[in-house]
Amino acid sequence: MILQRASDGSRMRLGRVLGCGGEGAVHEVAGDSRVAKIYHKLPAAAKVEKLQVMVRSGTPELLRMAAWPVDLLQDEAGRVRGFLMQRVAARENAHQL
Repeated sequence: MILQRASDGSRMRLGRVLGCGGEGAVHEVAGDSRVAKIYHKLPAAAKVEKLQVMVRSGTPELLRMAAWPVDLLQDEAGRVRGFLMQRVAARENAHQL
């Protein structure tokens, strides 16, 4: 699957699935150290707004320790399908950050 970054329109090719849950799947991104979370279903408008706020709110400190959205990923029609995030080896639950 090929998606584009909302910030600059650059295209990203998704690779193998690293993990899958009820909401979506996390994929490798070809040629990038980051990963992409892709939702099984298109997210509702409220979820997209929340993700936009999260992208704008990421600080360097937060991005070093959390798999936090750094950009939204859109399909060819401009619909948000997921987001790009740093790959993190160790993780904590959000309430512990």
